[in-house]
Amino acid sequence: MIISYPITVSEVKSKTGAITGYKFEPWLKTTSEDMFIINISDVLTMSESSDIEMIMLYENYVRNLGREVSSHSKLSRRMGYISNIKDAKELLEKLYKK
Repeated sequence: MIISYPITVSEVKSKTGAITGYKFEPWLKTTSEDMFIINISDVLTMSESSDIEMIMLYENYVRNLGREVSSHSKLSRRMGYISNIKDAKELLEKLYKK
């Protein structure tokens, strides 16, 4: 089974115990991947929501994830960036032709 943007949803409660909202978090916090392949025999439960408000909140969460990724600064050599594929290919072709 392929799942994309899996999340966990938990209720946020006030001091009186009333639900004041929901907290969306990535399913796995140790990775930045957005798609996973899971063996169907390892799945315990699945649920589908028909709650329009919850669906809209989830879609907004996924949209905001895309903005966070695109708003990161450009990669530099100091960060470990060496080259893009096109430039690396051209450089290697020049070296090979020599």
